[in-house]
Formats: sequence, C-alpha cells, structure tokens
Amino acid sequence: MKTETENAQHVPSAPRLSHDLEILLESADGKDISLADVERVLHGRGFTVLILVITLPFTLPIVPLGLSVPFGAAIALLGVRMMFGYRPWLPEFILNKKIPHAFLVQTLKLGIRWSKRMERVIQPRMRFMEWPGFSVLIGGGIVLGGLIMSLPLPLPFSNMLPAIATVLLILGNMERDGAVILAGIVVMAFSVAYIALSCRAAQLVVESVLGRFF
Repeated sequence: MKTETENAQHVPSAPRLSHDLEILLESADGKDISLADVERVLHGRGFTVLILVITLPFTLPIVPLGLSVPFGAAIALLGVRMMFGYRPWLPEFILNKKIPHAFLVQTLKLGIRWSKRMERVIQPRMRFMEWPGFSVLIGGGIVLGGLIMSLPLPLPFSNMLPAIATVLLILGNMERDGAVILAGIVVMAFSVAYIALSCRAAQLVVESVLGRFF
C-alpha cells in the first residue's frame, strides 16, 4: 500500500505559465491571431492566463496603434468579473481584435523569459492573501491597471508600470504567492502616484505658461 508521500509524488503538477505561453507561441504559426484564438488555445487553463497574455504587450515600450484601448478595456472587464467570481466574458469586437504576428512573437518570448525567471523563485507563501477579501483587492488592482493602460497618456512608462503591476498580481494569484501579490500592489500604487503627480506637474506648467500671456 502506497504512503501519502508516494501518492503525492505521482500527482501530475499543473502546467507552468511558461508552458502555456510556449504552446500559444507554437500555435501562432506565422499568422496574426485574435483574442478568440488565444482563448481557444488556452482552453480550460484559467482566464488569469488570458489576462496575462493581454497585459504582456503593455510591458513593451510601444504598443501597436489600435490595441491599447480595446486591450486595456478587456483587462478591466476581466478584472471586474474576477472580483465577483463571474465566468470570463468579452464582447465580440474585442475577441475578434487581431494581434500582429511579429508583435505577438515578441510579446510571448518576453513573457516566457519573465515566467521562467519567476518560476525559479515564486512559491506559495503569505497564505493569508488567499482569503476571499483579497480576491476583490487583486481584481480591483487588475481593473485599475486596465483602465490606466487604456488611457492615451503621453507619459513615459505610463503603460509599462501598471502592466508590470498587473503581471505581478496575476502571477502571485496563480501561484498563491502573497509576496508577489504584495509587490504588485506596491507597484500599482507607485504607478497611480507617478501618473497623478506627472499630470499635476503638467497642469502647473501649462497654467504658468498661459499666465504669462493672459
């Protein structure tokens, strides 16, 4: 009769995020793909992976024209549904939005590198962040990140910072790592403060310039 330890050793581990992204990269096969295609490839792997795939483009310096608003809205919408435990849902016009193949490959390769590095250190810890109330906090952070990323702000890093925060929230939630979730909350708070202060500084500059002429 097998012991519990022996049984545990024979339980197959869940697929790692890097494996999911590698499968998605292989499925691209030289063509542009839509979010509906992404959802099909990731069938049953959890909509947190879908949020991550949509978020990854924002971690790059330049997001292709026409993707920031629908992708940011999609992240926010999925975050709301995650907060309240609803099934993932996106409107057709967002699901049918195509991701250029070259940009998709660049994004997924970056995501694979990120996830492989994180998988070496990420682990279940600070388990109190698994309490039900924290899922609302994590979902709220993802909603906030999506809304910021959908705004056409002419500020350096205005997309990259909330994107990194959102990726950390998602990874921490997937791997039950409270330390990574906490890091995501801190980066998101810094992002909001940075954007708010930058907008206020820009407002003061404009008012100062206009005050000289009027």
